[in-house]
Amino acid sequence: INAEYMGSAEVQVVPPARLLTLLSQAIKWHQYTGQLPAGSRFDLFRGQAPAYTDAEERYPTELHRTIKFGSKSHAEVARFSGDGGYFATGSVDGFVEIWDYDTGRLRKDLKYQEQDNMMMHDESVLCLAFSRDGEMLASGSNDGMLKVWKVATGQCLRRIEKAHTQGITACVFSRDGQQLLTAGFDLCVRVHGLKSGKILKEFRGHKSYVNDVAFTADALKVVSCSADGTVKVWDARSMDILGTFRPPTANP
Repeated sequence: INAEYMGSAEVQVVPPARLLTLLSQAIKWHQYTGQLPAGSRFDLFRGQAPAYTDAEERYPTELHRTIKFGSKSHAEVARFSGDGGYFATGSVDGFVEIWDYDTGRLRKDLKYQEQDNMMMHDESVLCLAFSRDGEMLASGSNDGMLKVWKVATGQCLRRIEKAHTQGITACVFSRDGQQLLTAGFDLCVRVHGLKSGKILKEFRGHKSYVNDVAFTADALKVVSCSADGTVKVWDARSMDILGTFRPPTANP
């Protein structure tokens, strides 16, 4: 492949491996910007993704598969990756497992699971979250431990021992996959940097444990809901409370 003349040097040939890397990065960029849905195929020769007709959404009417755990274990949380390629569970015995949801069995094509080198915590796993590209999986446990895994290899990429002083109830990746938003039994909402492993921001204001958190689509706000009966909207930069909502009580 001939390259354009750049400065005083001219590159005559691009190694095939480098070309494949560039193509892969280009496709991931299209997925990241939303131009190419995660998990969809891309025709390199035509330069486009196949068109799909919208199917009518229907609520489930049949049980597809049951995944059974041991007599002394049960799942605390379950999550699909964005493209549906992975299905993960976190258990009361600390295991994080990837399943084949068609057979109801562990994915043995993942070498670490085939060799019983499982992803795990010392205490119950309470929350899971996949990164946008599905390559990373975050898990939070009852002892306040936060871990980030590379799903394909089972490698622990980041370990934050005291992400919260009590159990972590919810976690979610930022859109760029560089930060993790978490909530816990300690009444706090926090943002953690994956590279530094440090707490970047802390949101305080709830009177009881926080059940769930989310970034808004533009990442400018954080939304949290708590056992104190409120939903709060926060400014993601200043950490100020922009609004507090309390669901109406049912009439007696």
